[in-house]
Amino acid sequence: MSIGIDDVYTSSAQSEADAITLVHRALDLGVNFLDTANIYGDSEIKVGKALQGRREGVVVATKFACPVPHLLQNGLSTVVLKVPATVAIFPCSASESR
Repeated sequence: MSIGIDDVYTSSAQSEADAITLVHRALDLGVNFLDTANIYGDSEIKVGKALQGRREGVVVATKFACPVPHLLQNGLSTVVLKVPATVAIFPCSASESR
């Protein structure tokens, strides 16, 4: 299931109401781990709204994009970097606020 990334998955829940319904159904079925990222559009916001009043017992993971154009221009499609905390603070704080 996916929320907000229709360019990637055709089963994506695009509207906020559909996303909340989807997360609630997953929780009702026993799902307790939700994975999101700031690069998935507004999925962090939708997940946050869906968890209002239902947050206990749910693990939420998030990630952030750190563009490295010079590496991508050299033909690398996947890059694993050791990111300094000073670079990670802003996107992590922004994710946390959602």
